[in-house]
Amino acid sequence: MSQNIETMKKTVALIGVDGTGKSTIINRLKELFGDEAITMYMGSVRFEDPKIEEIAKKPRLSFIKSVKYIFLVYKCFWDRYRSAIKTKKIVLFDRYVQERYLNATGKRKLINLVLYKYLFPRTNCIVYLCCSAETSLKRKDDIPDAEIFRAMKKRFDSCFLNRKDCLCLDTDTKSVDEITNESYNFIIAKTHGKL
Repeated sequence: MSQNIETMKKTVALIGVDGTGKSTIINRLKELFGDEAITMYMGSVRFEDPKIEEIAKKPRLSFIKSVKYIFLVYKCFWDRYRSAIKTKKIVLFDRYVQERYLNATGKRKLINLVLYKYLFPRTNCIVYLCCSAETSLKRKDDIPDAEIFRAMKKRFDSCFLNRKDCLCLDTDTKSVDEITNESYNFIIAKTHGKL
């Protein structure tokens, strides 16, 4: 009997706050892997389901509407995930679902955490790109609130720095070539034999 798609997946999450160089590194990795890999955006800037945008435009959501919104978002993430792994290629995820609960508050944080922790697949490996908040703010001129951004960066660092299953790379001190090569070797080591 042939293996199913779930047991054959090779999935990589490239994670970091805005301005850490995720898009640059993903593009470089895609060049290195060529046809062996695809990229899939897993962020929250755009969604395929128009209902998500309609709900998000409302200034204040009731708890019930918030829950509906969260479930629609996760359904969208599931659809992206399934379409990516069906290719049976290495999937380079630009961001991943952990960002939903890291950026949520109150009861919404708990719902996001439960959905991610118990109902969403883990990737084979995580590459966490980090740099100082000041570097990110210089690289990205569209960050609206520097203090909120710094608080978010602290949450990301506390979640991903020093994790044994995660490659952490400082984009302040390493060159694009160094980051690309270290990421590539880490991905190969972590996904070897999974397909």
